[in-house]
Amino acid sequence: MLSAGSYEQTSFKPHVPGNLAGSRNVPHECIHCHITKPSGAPAFPICSGCRLVRYCSREHQTAHWKVHKPFCQPQKHFNENTLQSVRASSEMAPSGLTVKEEMIFQEDDFCRLHMWTLSVAMECLVHEVRYQFVIKKRFMRIGLEYRPNGDGNPAKTFTVKYVMSDDLPDESGPPTPIDVQISAMAKQYDSYVGTPGYRGLLNCFYEVEGLPGSVFPIPIYEYNPVRNGPVVSGWYDRMKSMMDNGIVHRLLGGAWKPGVMVKKGKKWVFQERSREALFAEFGVRVLY
Repeated sequence: MLSAGSYEQTSFKPHVPGNLAGSRNVPHECIHCHITKPSGAPAFPICSGCRLVRYCSREHQTAHWKVHKPFCQPQKHFNENTLQSVRASSEMAPSGLTVKEEMIFQEDDFCRLHMWTLSVAMECLVHEVRYQFVIKKRFMRIGLEYRPNGDGNPAKTFTVKYVMSDDLPDESGPPTPIDVQISAMAKQYDSYVGTPGYRGLLNCFYEVEGLPGSVFPIPIYEYNPVRNGPVVSGWYDRMKSMMDNGIVHRLLGGAWKPGVMVKKGKKWVFQERSREALFAEFGVRVLY
């Protein structure tokens, strides 16, 4: 469940042995009131069930439980089952995690860092075929391939293999953990309903060979109220080039800033770069 805090986060820590899905890089944003942790303040406690969201106080966790419960309990079981399966089928990495555990954490970091780029790319795709694409009946499959020989940069650990759309599965059977996760995520966007031009949520699934799938939603509009510009031609190649070169966007001071991740000590920290500087260094034109 990726929130605004995912976009604002500028520092990513390396992963060490511990609970699966208890990533050290879960954003320090309260899922109930959406305030972010002030610099230098103690860490917001993480939910001990799903290990994917934080709260600024026990009171807010209690107040949010009715909304969070349908997501939290299935996610907890999913985490436990995944932990058992990946540990049983994977060798150890130098970090002390199994290779597959480490890849799950790295995929989560990669998704958080590139979420803005992916959101723009998916909007471009939908608007290219806007009268042929029914948001409520389709979803996107985004295939990622692990790049094991990288330099540790969390923005460059995967590359995109494919982007394709598919029909949503039949809802007549019992809900799967993914179905429950999608439903819980959709509740976070209830306030979007009725917004002028809002078409609905586009569900996107990440697929990495040998790992369980992950999902995130993107709100889609008839036109883009933020950029209000034309669809970018060649959006797929530009998206892929940005990811392969580790170019990301962070939401800083209410504005989207492009840049790269640089290593400082054991952490990887966002460093803002102008679009002109990125083009001069990488030959890549960013999406918007």
